[in-house]
Amino acid sequence: MKTAASFIILILALSSCSLFEKRDAAAPTSAANRDFTNYQDFIDAIIDIYSTPGKSNDLALLFDDTLFVFSCDSSDASDLPTVPKQWGAAKEKLVTSAMLSDSKNIVAAFATSGVNKPVPQSPSLDSVIVRWAYLFQRNDQELFSGTCEFTLIRRQNRFYLHAWKDIRDAVSANKSWGRWKMENY
Repeated sequence: MKTAASFIILILALSSCSLFEKRDAAAPTSAANRDFTNYQDFIDAIIDIYSTPGKSNDLALLFDDTLFVFSCDSSDASDLPTVPKQWGAAKEKLVTSAMLSDSKNIVAAFATSGVNKPVPQSPSLDSVIVRWAYLFQRNDQELFSGTCEFTLIRRQNRFYLHAWKDIRDAVSANKSWGRWKMENY
């Protein structure tokens, strides 16, 4: 009898504290809170890293250091011939940190309609290529546009960023993301 009364009191106490009520899921606030089981996690994390001060260190969560390579557009490479066209994870961390160390460089707004829809290409169980046409504006009002091609590979039940290829927008006068990276190399 004492056990049954204790059990009933326990049930009443638990039910009164809203422990079993449904709640809306809260959106992750940083790359550290994402599980990277789908390509949208990468897009969201990249937007978060570039648009939130102090998040450049979260970039390391996106890739496996031994595999990552960034490649800029060949037009950008010919405009800045003294800067390498490709680099790995260690340099990417340094470049991103340099880019975002000044608050005027924080991205003020990513386009949210039409332009900014990531599209998976050739998905498989172990990899996916995601093409993302981007348009964004930094706090200093400078506009950037182009297309990113992300190659994601799956290992240990999560995706890692294997390659980031930036493609300059041929019809726009805006700089590309890759050009901005090269200027901070």
